[in-house]
Amino acid sequence: MDIYDKVIDLQKIKLSILLKEKYKLYRIDDHIDLLVNELLESDIDFSKINKNYKKEINKMIIEKDRIKPEKCLARRLNDGYGGQCTRYKIGDTEYCKNHQLEEKRWCGLITENRLEIFYLINDKGKHPHKWRN
Repeated sequence: MDIYDKVIDLQKIKLSILLKEKYKLYRIDDHIDLLVNELLESDIDFSKINKNYKKEINKMIIEKDRIKPEKCLARRLNDGYGGQCTRYKIGDTEYCKNHQLEEKRWCGLITENRLEIFYLINDKGKHPHKWRN
């Protein structure tokens, strides 16, 4: 008996106890045992399961929010997840106080597709960045 069979047997016992307690007034203990055994029969071959499998990450979750017209249209880094700048526009412009200059909008605009790799250029040099999602 391998470890997976032991785990399944333990789960059968726990589930049987829980269901018998819940339905004790109905006197169906024998039926519960049959149902649990049928439900948890192990036909899964665990040796064929890819241990390195990872779920696909939903991309652009933050970027799919609707554009807020009263907010700045610059895209923010947001730890690599993107999204619209949260500050309010100044006067008749499309940008907040921080994003008035084009070089300050280095992440791009929320109305445009974002670049796969983008660069921050400052007094320390040119720094490549990638999005996390």
